[in-house]
Amino acid sequence: MTEAQYQKILSRLTALENKLNEVTTAMNNYMTNLQISEIYTILSAETTALRDIVEALTTRVETIEEEPYEDID
Repeated sequence: MTEAQYQKILSRLTALENKLNEVTTAMNNYMTNLQISEIYTILSAETTALRDIVEALTTRVETIEEEPYEDID
């Protein structure tokens, strides 16, 4: 094997190693479908809770607005 062939093989192995490292990093950062589903479930529950709070506050405000205004002097 000549020096040029050796350097070419070494260069290709280095490139493959770099790509493998990139793929490994991407896989470590990848969110699974299960994780996405869990996040969706949590956000849906929080959204429902917030909607319930807003509806309760709206009802309270409407009730207060319906009461007659009494001028206190």
